[in-house]
Amino acid sequence: MNEVISAVALVLDEHKIISPLESDSRIKITYVNPKDFSFDKFTSDIILTVSDWRSEIAEVLIEAQKKGIPTLMFQDGTLDWIIQYEGDRYGGSGGPTHFHPILTDKIAVMGHQSARILSAWNDPTKVEITGYPILQQIIQDQIESTGTSPRDSEKIHILITSTRQGWFSDEQKDAFVRALLDLKQFFENNPRYQPVWRLSRNLSDLIGVSNTLKQKESAELRDLIKESDLVISAQSTVVVEAMLHEKPVAILDYLNKPQFYPTAWFITHKDQIEATISSMVAKEVNRMLYQDTILKDVLYFNQNSITRSVDLIMRMVQHSKTATGQPMPENLLGFNEPFTLPQTAVSVSEVYPKMKKFEGQNPDELILLIARYKRENEMLRESLKSQSLFKLVTKTVKKLKRK
Repeated sequence: MNEVISAVALVLDEHKIISPLESDSRIKITYVNPKDFSFDKFTSDIILTVSDWRSEIAEVLIEAQKKGIPTLMFQDGTLDWIIQYEGDRYGGSGGPTHFHPILTDKIAVMGHQSARILSAWNDPTKVEITGYPILQQIIQDQIESTGTSPRDSEKIHILITSTRQGWFSDEQKDAFVRALLDLKQFFENNPRYQPVWRLSRNLSDLIGVSNTLKQKESAELRDLIKESDLVISAQSTVVVEAMLHEKPVAILDYLNKPQFYPTAWFITHKDQIEATISSMVAKEVNRMLYQDTILKDVLYFNQNSITRSVDLIMRMVQHSKTATGQPMPENLLGFNEPFTLPQTAVSVSEVYPKMKKFEGQNPDELILLIARYKRENEMLRESLKSQSLFKLVTKTVKKLKRK
């Protein structure tokens, strides 16, 4: 009987990234909130995660390395410049430097494009290409597809989507709202197009449109992509999903930020809307060929991503058992030679200027300060919880009095 690998997945609400692996009988996964994890309570052959920026996860990963337990992080969506360098949680705003460096023994990435970038930020031996398990069913459906049924409507259906987060600053919010308003006005003046809006947060209210978003994580998005003729989206995995469905897709970005991967169509100003949509409707062969090339760079799907991910896990566990104390070998899946890059002499503080306050500080002093910051943070969280509870009780009492 084949050995079954026991894995602990440290997740909050990111189960969807790892859960597709459950279809492989070689692995059994236990999902644990990082705050509830302890090495005494949970034993496993490997620890999985989708992020290492939370302190409670980082603590487990560092301790696991000391104990000789392998650790593997799965890439959670496409790389995004704003999240990486301007998101309020990460290094660009003085927080933990997401993916730079990687705290796990290995990171499983979507494709060549992510592998190149993360190899430049980290020790390239940590990077392994598995594909993206969450999209494996879509890939399989596309392989088995016999085509879509023609729609009765003569209108061209265009799906417009935002990111889950929406924005990280007022500047980003204002720019995206302005872009959506320009699209709305264009559609009002061009009735041959039927916009389908799927927007997060309160964006649909801000621009005054009917929203199709019911559940953020659901199959409804897949159906909307299938039913659309074109897709216009903020930078997100929706772009990749639309490419998988062979839909012309444009990234909407009025801030004109750097993109870690391109698309065949961009909209960075309202003057580009009409020409871009016309080009997308025409499905220009050269652009569709380029889009397909981009897709194959961003997403590896020549082999089953679930099988490859579990293969990687098995090889990592086997190495940890047979080569105790030895670093993980590079290229465990035999696939990384084309995109390992030479390391550049650029410090983290140069890439993330707000981190400079820690540069050159005595490690012992940092330990003392971190202990204090951590405790103050815990006290602040408890205070905020108490305030929220007080507000809720006060609000309830007022309602009861009115009755």
